[in-house]
Amino acid sequence: MNGRFAVLTCLVVMMAAALPLRAAELTVFSDGPLQTALVKIVADFQADTGHKVDVVYGTAPALKAKLAAGERADVLISLAPEIEEMKRHNQFTATEAGIASIKLGLAVRSGALPPDIATLDQFRQAILNADSIIHNSLASGLAFARQIERFGIAEQVRSKLVVVPGNAQFTELLKRSGNDLAAGPLTQIVANDKLRLAGVLPPQVQSETVYSAGAFADAKALDASRALVAFLASPKAAAAFAAAGAK
Repeated sequence: MNGRFAVLTCLVVMMAAALPLRAAELTVFSDGPLQTALVKIVADFQADTGHKVDVVYGTAPALKAKLAAGERADVLISLAPEIEEMKRHNQFTATEAGIASIKLGLAVRSGALPPDIATLDQFRQAILNADSIIHNSLASGLAFARQIERFGIAEQVRSKLVVVPGNAQFTELLKRSGNDLAAGPLTQIVANDKLRLAGVLPPQVQSETVYSAGAFADAKALDASRALVAFLASPKAAAAFAAAGAK
């Protein structure tokens, strides 16, 4: 009898070990410019692991405000300096630095003829010829404004600069009908079929936004959260980021 019980016990243990771990349900807060890539990455992660992932997109300040107001997430994907600062305060159980970076580009409406901005002189001429140059008030837009200042043409184009809140620069561009340009993350330009890419900013005035990821120390599913953060740094994720215009 004892022998039969031992055999049955072993069988139960073996069957339990063969069963998949219970699928976790994760909430991710992510900065908006990564959305196109993350749709693919999250689908791959879910297929590989069985976990379910719900992504809340927003601007970095908006996501920070959500967290400050008490809203909880398992994983945060945001600007690298913000992730690094939160890491120093021991808010994460795992992080991956520099999972993606996005260059700044210039866009026109899809039916408009884009200027050539491949060289610094061509970029300068395009800015000077534009009826308006639209950028946002977020990190990417402020970086663009700093480059205009550094390039030495800010005073010449100050009356043409249009600063909009949030990520509304492309919405504002589509309302206009002149020789207008909008600056913003490359990923958001290539993902919008109402826009046409003029090009990425030349290296001399380029400013890349770097993103990192962290799994919160109080995540409701720590192992799954850490697994997702690790997946965001995988070759499969890197390929999805590159396909969406990030790297």
